[in-house]
Amino acid sequence: MTPPGPPQARMLAVAGVFAGLLALIVLRAIDLTVLRGPDLARLAALQHRARIELTPHRGPIVDRHGEALALSLDVPSVYVRPREFGRQDARLAALAAALHLPLQTVRGKTAGTQGFVWLKRQMPPHEAEAVERLGLKGVYTVQEGRRFYPHNGLAAHVLGFVGVDSQGLEGLERRLDPVIRGQPRDIEADRDGRRQVIFTAGVPAPPAQGSRVELTIDAGI
Repeated sequence: MTPPGPPQARMLAVAGVFAGLLALIVLRAIDLTVLRGPDLARLAALQHRARIELTPHRGPIVDRHGEALALSLDVPSVYVRPREFGRQDARLAALAAALHLPLQTVRGKTAGTQGFVWLKRQMPPHEAEAVERLGLKGVYTVQEGRRFYPHNGLAAHVLGFVGVDSQGLEGLERRLDPVIRGQPRDIEADRDGRRQVIFTAGVPAPPAQGSRVELTIDAGI
């Protein structure tokens, strides 16, 4: 067995080990703060910031007297955050009944791992109220603009129609879509530790609605 070295030699060896560890820590700190610091800061900002597009209401289409032929009104839509919803299987039947959707459809939408899934969009207010009364965790209601045509089929071939995301698909709704739809506005919001969006400066005002379009036709004729 090799006899231990002098105490001074052992102390120098231990000091050398600690000096090496300290050097590694310093180099790691320099790497994180100086060399990769800007990239890591940008990554952290992306994780705690969210960019959200606010869609304006479509502008109204009116006849020569200002009578509305097409207009947008706020209606409720319901979405779920599946990770937050968790295991609430016993309440799925009640949720499906409130939404007037098949149970299997609702189960599929709530069982994923996504951060956001639409359950039902642009629904009657009484259905949204029924969902809210259930008080389910992870299920939320938001207001969206829905297009209405007060005169039903009047000049339908001229007016056209829009999709669920408020994009013009046929007729004037499509041809004049850039004018009627308005300009969406992007805003930035914070995310909390659970990745939920929070507005630290208050809920932002919606963007101005699209432009009004006046036609030469008369709805009364």
